[in-house]
Amino acid sequence: MLVLLAGTVQCSGGPTEPKVVPVGTVQVSPANAALLVGQASQLSAATLDAAGNALAGRTVTWSSSDAGKASVSSSGLVSAVAPGSATITATSEGRSGTATVTVSPVPVASVAVSATTLQLLVGQTQQLTAAGKDSVGGALTGRTFTWASSDSTKAKVSATGLVTAVGAGVATITVSSEGRSASVAVTVIGAPAGVAFASQLLFVAPNASASTTVSVVDVNNRVVPGATLTYTSRTPSVASVSASGTVNGVAAGQAVIVATVSGSATPVADSLLVVVADAATPVLATSLGAMTLKSDTTLTVSVVANWGTGAPKLASGVLVVTWSANALTLTATNTGAQTVPAVNNASASTGTLQLAFADANGFTGSAEVARLTFHVTAPVGTAGTLTVTTRELGASDFTDLTAAAVSVLHRFVIR
Repeated sequence: MLVLLAGTVQCSGGPTEPKVVPVGTVQVSPANAALLVGQASQLSAATLDAAGNALAGRTVTWSSSDAGKASVSSSGLVSAVAPGSATITATSEGRSGTATVTVSPVPVASVAVSATTLQLLVGQTQQLTAAGKDSVGGALTGRTFTWASSDSTKAKVSATGLVTAVGAGVATITVSSEGRSASVAVTVIGAPAGVAFASQLLFVAPNASASTTVSVVDVNNRVVPGATLTYTSRTPSVASVSASGTVNGVAAGQAVIVATVSGSATPVADSLLVVVADAATPVLATSLGAMTLKSDTTLTVSVVANWGTGAPKLASGVLVVTWSANALTLTATNTGAQTVPAVNNASASTGTLQLAFADANGFTGSAEVARLTFHVTAPVGTAGTLTVTTRELGASDFTDLTAAAVSVLHRFVIR
């Protein structure tokens, strides 16, 4: 009976349930992550028992100590939001593991600046702005820029990029950020220091008008934009001049036109001799109206004479062209539209050319008497002149020099 009772007691108990092993630790990997703003990285969490054995099927929740720096999804995907650091925590059954995420800004690959060149008058200012760009040209925010000038006596720059023109000359403004830089070439135009008519002699018929070309430059011979000019005639009964510099022939004779520029500590002026002549005297003109020429280019100069509209006044004449041989090299002499000039003698290497022109029917109206081609050979900064003179007026041959000479003088600078 004792045996049976023991067996009965043994069989009366129900089946036992398996014991669940609790999570002892949580390990997050990688434990440290370095990201750039905008990048993402997947973290993983391992749940382990007290003995360090892996436990499967456990629920893990994720959180960030600073989602403004690095956020984390429910699956452990970390996204870098802003520079700084955050602690990412994985929790399971009251146990936690962490990883440290450090977020750095995207490095500056290049610097863009709002202008690459500036031209300012002394005293003027110009605000420059700069932007950092990533490796694919995307804009980067929150970057620090350093501004510097190569010559603060010409142009200075503030810590915020405000450029101030100080003195005539050139300077380079450089802006830098994180080892990358961009530059701006600044040309500062000084106060007017010189003024010059493109030609020193002008012929105009009575009751006719002709425009003038005047250049104003600073001490470095750079053109001063927007300079204010005042024109006056010393003999308005012979030739008057408008506020814009247009000369009007009034009566036969000679007059001096003066152009004065304001904005200079001392008066700066130049004069132009105007000859007012009747239609019997030809008026010479050339196509060279500019005060500046570009180096290493081809220059074509057309010489035109106007004999009025009456009966033919002239059948032949001699034209002499002189120029600064150090600045211009003659490469071709072409016939005019209505005349055929012949070379009497030439010393092109020294800057002198003499042409004879003739028309069996005599001249009337306007005619191109010569077309000359030059090569601008001088370096930048070289000054020079080109003069066209008619030596014989009303002459039937090339030895009669009794008539007055008519000249047009041009002065120029190579830019």
